[in-house]
Amino acid sequence: MAELPWVDFTRLHSVAHLVAATVLPTRTAPHLSRLRRLLNQLIREQAPGGDFATAIVRVTDIAEIHCGFSAEADADRLASLVEARAAHPPEAEASGWSSYRTFRLGAAKEVALAGLLATQRQKRRPS
Repeated sequence: MAELPWVDFTRLHSVAHLVAATVLPTRTAPHLSRLRRLLNQLIREQAPGGDFATAIVRVTDIAEIHCGFSAEADADRLASLVEARAAHPPEAEASGWSSYRTFRLGAAKEVALAGLLATQRQKRRPS
């Protein structure tokens, strides 16, 4: 597994899988960076078998955090954790991704994911 810069990931993996977080309501740049780090930590905790990358993407006035995976199983694990759903057919067909799932990343989901990370860390600590 290798965490790659987004540009390198998209260049190396023309057939890849996307899990996209739509961030609503709109957040500040530092908050978006913090959310991206949170997703990166979640992905690393799942020990992906393939390459992955994340990026903050602005779509009109909406911010998204894109999580790209070279291995579908890695994308499936994150999608399951965050309860992502398949993108609407027009978006998915036009996207160029092998699979494309989305979820809303609001305050409640952020707190839940941060709690999940904390629980995983506690389980790894020796008693």
